[in-house]
Amino acid sequence: MEETDSKTDENSVYIVIKNATKPSIQRYKTRSIKCMSIVHLICGAVTFWLDLAKIFIIADSDENALAGFCSSLFIITGIVGFISLKATNKCKISAFLVLSILSSIFGG
Repeated sequence: MEETDSKTDENSVYIVIKNATKPSIQRYKTRSIKCMSIVHLICGAVTFWLDLAKIFIIADSDENALAGFCSSLFIITGIVGFISLKATNKCKISAFLVLSILSSIFGG
């Protein structure tokens, strides 16, 4: 039994991979994220006020049911961007990037 244990130790292969790149937290550009968050909040506020005006001007439209959805997505993305600046981790970075993609899809 001891012979098989020593044979498995001799035949083991270890692969060590060293990453030379910086982790994503160090590559996170705070100035550009702050600008993007401000733009998201401004776009969300403009979209919200335009949707609100559309609700009162065109009262019988079927499109008014989803009037606040796009503006709320922009505003939430801006807030998550600011939150990710305060305490940065990989989860918050990923959440901000995914929400940015979704808000650009729904905004366009």
